[in-house]
Amino acid sequence: MNKRQRTEAEEDYVNTRSQIQKLEKDSAAKDVRIVELENKSKFPEQRNSNNFSGGQSFLDTGPTPTLLYKALERVNTTSSNFTKLLMLALSNDGVPCSTVAKTLKPSVLFERDAHTKFVYQALVCKVLFADFESECFNIEDNALGILDPEQSREDNFQRYKDIVDLQNPEELVYEDATNNEFRRFCIKKREDLITAISHTEARGARNLGALLFGQVFAADGMRRRLASSNEPEFKMTSSFVRFALSVFIVHKLAFSLHPNARIFRVQDGKMFDSQYMEPVVPHADATSIGYFSIGTVCQWKWHQKGYPKQHSMNYVMWQGRTR
Repeated sequence: MNKRQRTEAEEDYVNTRSQIQKLEKDSAAKDVRIVELENKSKFPEQRNSNNFSGGQSFLDTGPTPTLLYKALERVNTTSSNFTKLLMLALSNDGVPCSTVAKTLKPSVLFERDAHTKFVYQALVCKVLFADFESECFNIEDNALGILDPEQSREDNFQRYKDIVDLQNPEELVYEDATNNEFRRFCIKKREDLITAISHTEARGARNLGALLFGQVFAADGMRRRLASSNEPEFKMTSSFVRFALSVFIVHKLAFSLHPNARIFRVQDGKMFDSQYMEPVVPHADATSIGYFSIGTVCQWKWHQKGYPKQHSMNYVMWQGRTR
């Protein structure tokens, strides 16, 4: 090949590469445009689901999977906040929380002691979500007594709308408040939580009811007169009530949908399967925290923090999503 031929070959190569790069650029632009159009084609509540916190968007006129997903994210936050206060109260009373957590889950390897928080978070969620499949949480006085399924769904969604944006849910739990289903729910779950924690063999803990809630939250509700004068006890009680409200909201939404959203529970030892499960943090070892299905396939989410993939906590609570 002479010099002229080499030059022409080089020019052809450069031109070809230029054309390839242009096509790749055009293809990338088309891909971006496709994504934009796909986003525009989604249902309105899906497009606007990130534009509000907590309650409904102006487009959510009925129960939707999007609202359920937002409600589950709220449970994640409130349960985490309450768990931190719970462990602090136990630790201040001499309970070695990390040791207790490792005793409860001997097969789990913790990357750091701080990760034992997720044992307690799973425990409190197990308590709050117990009897979730019952429309009244198996609290007899909370039974709706409505035989028409459609009317029942409508009533549950109306109740959801009434409570989802409450700024001060404590007002519903005070002893002088009108008797209501949420206060009965909180009182029952308070008792169940105290029982569950006492079964963890938390050596050194004194009376757990007094330790956690003092005199602010008793067997018949919150003491309004004590709320302002017992800041630590009120902070714990308020955190618990907000956690309970977030679970109560999920419950009302679940029974507003048709078919009802069903909660999933995972057995210990469940292997991670990337086909059906998605880690919250990519490529991280994980433990399951919980999921829902709405008449379709449910994709699992796992919570990372140093657990081996072959060991999962047997409860769960949150971040299910349909696909």
